[in-house]
Amino acid sequence: MYNNLRLKSKLKKIFSDIMTSLQKFSYSAMENDGIVRGWLSHILYFVVVHPHDLEMVLKTCLEKDDLHRFIRRIIGNGGIFAPETAMGIKINAQGNPDSVFLKSMNRILNLVCERIFHLWLQPEWLFKLFPQSKEHDHCIKQMHDFTDDVIERKREEVNSEKLNLGSYKRNTFLDLLISLSGGEKGYNNEELREEVLTLVMAGTDTSAVAVGNTLKLLGKYPEIQDKVYQE
Repeated sequence: MYNNLRLKSKLKKIFSDIMTSLQKFSYSAMENDGIVRGWLSHILYFVVVHPHDLEMVLKTCLEKDDLHRFIRRIIGNGGIFAPETAMGIKINAQGNPDSVFLKSMNRILNLVCERIFHLWLQPEWLFKLFPQSKEHDHCIKQMHDFTDDVIERKREEVNSEKLNLGSYKRNTFLDLLISLSGGEKGYNNEELREEVLTLVMAGTDTSAVAVGNTLKLLGKYPEIQDKVYQE
């Protein structure tokens, strides 16, 4: 028990150190014309903070980094919000922080960050020798089992009553995927899971991060802040 607590404390400190390092990179970029570069082993990364530079990067660099493979194990090849929007279920993240799905997702994201910033955790064969690997696989299984169960129940709902796209019924992303892809002849359960988890993972913190960054940039550029206020 003591060893587990000590390991969790150490992992928490590692993650905190990672976020602190990223903050330092960001602040350094702000002080150096909005861009800095840094090496992670043999990989060269650029940290960009100026909106115009970001726009150029996002329009021209469409390929995902090779480190995206760590996420691919979780979401597969999905690429097409919140769980309620995607699957039609209420996770109640604020009222029920102990949700198995949410805890697994948060932990898996932390583990992915650890793998990205610790070179010895990146090769699959080496990662399997560390205790994080077993926890990693367990979290993925819990997320997949939860999502698969929701998909099965949603298929039954769609099959029991024809989906009426012209009504005012609030159809979820999963409803539409099942129906518009051809029902039983459309996406299989694995493909549905990939698309749903992609949406859930992508929409986890995006709104909060977007609002936070917007407020930060408005504070940094008061002339733009004045224009926003006037508008």
